[in-house]
Amino acid sequence: MTATPGPFPQVPILTYHHLDVPQAGEYNVTVAQFTRQMAWLADEGYQTITPAALLAAAAGTGILPPHPVLITFDDNYREPYDLAVPILKKHGFTATFFIMTVTIGKRFFMTADEIRSLDRAGFTIGGHTWDHPLMTHLSADQLQQELDQSTADLTAVLGHRPVDFAYPDGVYNAQVVAAVQAAGYRAAFRLFNRDDPVVDPRYMIRRQDIAGPWSLHDFINNVHWMEP
Repeated sequence: MTATPGPFPQVPILTYHHLDVPQAGEYNVTVAQFTRQMAWLADEGYQTITPAALLAAAAGTGILPPHPVLITFDDNYREPYDLAVPILKKHGFTATFFIMTVTIGKRFFMTADEIRSLDRAGFTIGGHTWDHPLMTHLSADQLQQELDQSTADLTAVLGHRPVDFAYPDGVYNAQVVAAVQAAGYRAAFRLFNRDDPVVDPRYMIRRQDIAGPWSLHDFINNVHWMEP
């Protein structure tokens, strides 16, 4: 794998999991917190972008707005659909939802109809494996099974293939990246791993978990930290 020439755009990419689920611990952000965070972004002139826009800017075929931000939700929990989407729409914001497909239609998770409605409303739907394994612990066959099943599930729901991916727990290695590329994904998002000069930067796009214990000041500082 050869790294893409030129600098990759440095954009704040925010990752959420649960809203108003106290038992989720640090992964729980209250609706009040999320409301304040989105209001601050809107007041400061931030505009949400899609993975497609980020990749177009990286390729030199698109231009990002003055204050871009990419908002993501992991795993397919239902609360973001019920609680976050109306707040996002109020501000004219979009977001990307990475779906663990084994959960579709189960209690506390989004249904196929709800995921499809987000896609049709202009939100981005991406892959997040079938059942959220730590991908670096899987064999080549297991990786392919996870990716094939997830891709097939989302293609059946959406009527088109997903093209963006998020590594479960944000963790990847060279074998995982190769499998994700071979599965037809154009980009993949991570959390904790350091930059790898050998890996195409489109497959190690850095995100930041938004932690429930953070104050608004903490949130603002982290957004600024992710900017160039």
